[in-house]
Amino acid sequence: MYPESPFAHSRGSFMTPQNIPTAGPSDTPHYPICINEQWLPLIAGCLKQLLLQTSWDFPTSAALLNVQGNVFNLIDLFNLSQLTEGDCVPIEFRQPDICTLEVSFDSGAHWSQIFNAETCVLNGANQAILDALNGGEISPGFQQPPLGSTPLPAQCYDYDIAIDSTGQWRSPVPVEADDVITITLVRGGWWDGDVLNFWYCPDGGEYALGICNPGGLVMDPTDPLPTAFHMRLVANIPSATIPWLDAYNTSITVASGTPAGELALQANDAMLSDNQGTIQLHVQICKGGFFHHFDFTTGQHGWAILSGGDGVYTAGVGFQSFAVPTTFVEVDMDITFASRHLDVVDIHYHWQQIIAGDGTNELVATVAGVNTNVVSRAGDTSTGDYILSMTAPHDDVTRLIPELNEGNVVHPTAGRITVFAIDVRGKGSDPF
Repeated sequence: MYPESPFAHSRGSFMTPQNIPTAGPSDTPHYPICINEQWLPLIAGCLKQLLLQTSWDFPTSAALLNVQGNVFNLIDLFNLSQLTEGDCVPIEFRQPDICTLEVSFDSGAHWSQIFNAETCVLNGANQAILDALNGGEISPGFQQPPLGSTPLPAQCYDYDIAIDSTGQWRSPVPVEADDVITITLVRGGWWDGDVLNFWYCPDGGEYALGICNPGGLVMDPTDPLPTAFHMRLVANIPSATIPWLDAYNTSITVASGTPAGELALQANDAMLSDNQGTIQLHVQICKGGFFHHFDFTTGQHGWAILSGGDGVYTAGVGFQSFAVPTTFVEVDMDITFASRHLDVVDIHYHWQQIIAGDGTNELVATVAGVNTNVVSRAGDTSTGDYILSMTAPHDDVTRLIPELNEGNVVHPTAGRITVFAIDVRGKGSDPF
């Protein structure tokens, strides 16, 4: 209220207190407005809510009194007895181009930009193109994206792509033995610069007026795959014994023994540089190998407590350290299996901490007949769910021995470990 009161409970239309303007209502610069005289008393009445102290964020009582005085001055500006009828200067807007909006408060003498869409549109388009190039979803002609990081076994990667007839699309994911490449939704058309008469569909048939006529037109003995129709979509895996393969709406299983290498898709043409046109398609690359999820809330699934180690299996819960440990707060597990190349082992566990310790959580694997510590990490410092992960690949693994140790009880350490799941990814068939 006016003046300041400790019992000011009335509140105006503002949701939160407003900052006090640094200028007075009559200070320049001015912005003229046009209002019918019948509305002036109503506006003056609405302005009275600015006298409420709840309308302002004021640091001192003097500041509140000052702004309330300015409110009286503002209200007085709308006093009909002090106003004379004059020319109104309307607010004007203009668009100097399709992206920009400007405003003028002085009949067009000066313009201020209030919105420019060009920057956000260009930045958004550039980022979308960059993301598509990096993701392998579009082909930039001869400037191809490099191979990505090593993919995980038993995982699929999908790409919706466009292939320019003058170049190749090269997969960011390397392919190798037992991978499955599925190519679907092939559409569009392209033209061979060496042949004047025909546009071709991706199956090698004639492309006319947006329609693909069935059947191939010609075979060219100089094409990369001479047994397929000219300009048909083909795949190239240089590391394979048979490097060129048909790729039109088909599924390809990479031959056994093929080392990891590049996959490229292109038109079946010996010289690409003089071609025209673009086709679109969907590519899915599913890596060979296995993924096995052990859920210890449903059973032991071949795992056991390590002979001479600590811990117990609790049905419906998982492998746990002893409820009352004698030496270490620890659980040691063990499983053996036929030799496999393993890429990832994730051990999911819960640590219920009572007193923190100084233990070490480890995963030991038998690699080529030798027990090897493949991952080691200091004990955990608070209650929570954790994952101990082996992310470096190892060949010829025949045994896994997780040893989770949060510390020695004499230090002291108190709490309980529960291993509730383990995930394993590797190459070859599932050995579990």
